[in-house]
Amino acid sequence: MSPLPLSNRCSLKDNLDALLQHYQPQAFRWQQPDEWRLDQQLQQWAARQQIPCHAVNREHFYTARHDAVTSRGGQRRRTGLAQRTGAAAGGGRL
Repeated sequence: MSPLPLSNRCSLKDNLDALLQHYQPQAFRWQQPDEWRLDQQLQQWAARQQIPCHAVNREHFYTARHDAVTSRGGQRRRTGLAQRTGAAAGGGRL
């Protein structure tokens, strides 16, 4: 096996593809991410692979993954700089 070139391909998909090509694993697993957009990217990438790919449970949280959405009546909570900036600019509290 040749050494993996130390270069960032600036794309999660491209980086994962390069790692799979280099290591040629029989399966690929990842820990469930905390961020839903990353989870979506990983699921879409995994669906196109020829080897088994799936997320494993992240057991370091006290609640199940979707408990917060269920307890909020299905509403997603928006977080991030844009929301904080908007709240601060409008005089609202964070």
